[in-house]
Amino acid sequence: MKKMLLFVVAMLTAATSFAQADNDFEMEDPTWTKTISDAVADPKDVNVNAPLVITNQGDVVKTGTFTQAFEFAGKELDPIAKSAYIVKYDKKGNEVWGNALQGAATVTAITADDAGNVFVAGVFADKVIITSTDGQTAEINGMADNIDQVSGFIASFDKDGKLLAHKTVIPEANWDLFYTTLANEGFYMLDSQFRINKIVVSGEKVYFTVRYVGDCTIDNVKLEGKIYDMGGWNTICTDIYSFAAIELDKSLSNARLLASLSTSEEALIGYLEVMPLSMKLAADGKNVYVAGTGTGDLTITTEKGSEDFSFEIAENGDQERGFVVANVTTGDVNVFHAPVVSSLNSTFFTIADMQIVKEKLFISGSYIGRLAFDNTVASSGACDAFIAALNTNELSVAWAATSAISEGAANKYNEVVNGMLVKEQRVGVLVDVIDMGSKEIIETNMFTTNSGGENASSNALPIHISALTTSIAGIAANSNEGTASTLRYFADEEFVQGIETIDNGTLNIENGAIFNLQGQRVGKAQKGVYIQNGKKVVLK
Repeated sequence: MKKMLLFVVAMLTAATSFAQADNDFEMEDPTWTKTISDAVADPKDVNVNAPLVITNQGDVVKTGTFTQAFEFAGKELDPIAKSAYIVKYDKKGNEVWGNALQGAATVTAITADDAGNVFVAGVFADKVIITSTDGQTAEINGMADNIDQVSGFIASFDKDGKLLAHKTVIPEANWDLFYTTLANEGFYMLDSQFRINKIVVSGEKVYFTVRYVGDCTIDNVKLEGKIYDMGGWNTICTDIYSFAAIELDKSLSNARLLASLSTSEEALIGYLEVMPLSMKLAADGKNVYVAGTGTGDLTITTEKGSEDFSFEIAENGDQERGFVVANVTTGDVNVFHAPVVSSLNSTFFTIADMQIVKEKLFISGSYIGRLAFDNTVASSGACDAFIAALNTNELSVAWAATSAISEGAANKYNEVVNGMLVKEQRVGVLVDVIDMGSKEIIETNMFTTNSGGENASSNALPIHISALTTSIAGIAANSNEGTASTLRYFADEEFVQGIETIDNGTLNIENGAIFNLQGQRVGKAQKGVYIQNGKKVVLK
């Protein structure tokens, strides 16, 4: 691979081979660079962490926000309020198509299937118009007369940008409790939200995790919100976070609840910090895994049953920062505990991403205090990024490693993981050090370790990167500076030279074990890209 970030090359070999005297990695020229500089007039309107995806065909689909009209692929995209865009470049950097979510909308998650179809999810306000490359439009309606982006959406587009399907979820606040509280001369902080944080396609199914507040309905799935009664007797009440993992068909229909993570009681009296804080998922076509974090008395529920567990809250308010991991297909659950630490902002304690590769479940995120996956390890500075590898068969810890970046004072700085890469013998995460006051990226690091969790290294990068994605085709990284959003694409040389295309009769077990791009062995291959005998092949 010639044109590749050296920090990614380091993941394939030894990180120290590329370390410089100043402990920075050099950066080679990208295969191509594209900048969208005229979408917003004010930097504060940029969606800094807007997600992107590389398809297995080598195309890059990028999302973002825009407040003023701009042209893409010969078409003008027009905003209504702070709208969202979805644009596609081919593997050579040519503009292919662009669509808009016209109205107050933000894309929070994106993925693609083997055929190059794109699935996006996010939040929106009262009304949004989705454009399509065939000239048609679709109007989606959220919570009426609400300018806040609290309703959720999922939309799918084919490889040519034609809108295929869309689905919306409108959360509902508990109005009965609202009026009961008023009758008791109390105060109810009415709230509701449906915010998808990850979306995955595996086989013919679409999976997503969502943070929700209030009551939400998606097809026949009913999600009931949880309430804190801080004063008792319905006098001071507020809605709190819960999480769920949902399965859909590729048509975005037939919703099925796979798992939920919530407080153990319907209505609680106590600390506001007692609640789930984060949840993500990973799927490999056979099993679906979820991982969550939180504090206090929590319950994780799958189709196999429910399990209550507790993360300690001390009398002085100090809290345990633990994790729960479940195989929702089998119902297996494992809870990982850590010693209590001073009560701090929950942004120090998250799950950023999960991937399944060769019978290992990789989980990344941030933590503070002692790491629940390895209590012998403590964070440096405000918090640390972590990577944990779990054995998929029993959900036990194979190894765990932490960034050990000493970024500064707690409650001032935060380490945020904005991308995870698992490449053969190396695993790495992109770690941004964020000023929690200004929300600016102070420094971007690449934290890598080998596949056994050894030789961990954190190295500062010469540019700030806020989003990262990878596929068989290469790597794409997005940076924001002022109003400009810059995409850098680093092509895998093997992909550029071409991949062998074969018919279905050639790709069979007798000719060698077949693996998908996530490293899982498959017994039967469908159309898409696979690895057999160490070579990448496309099954047509």
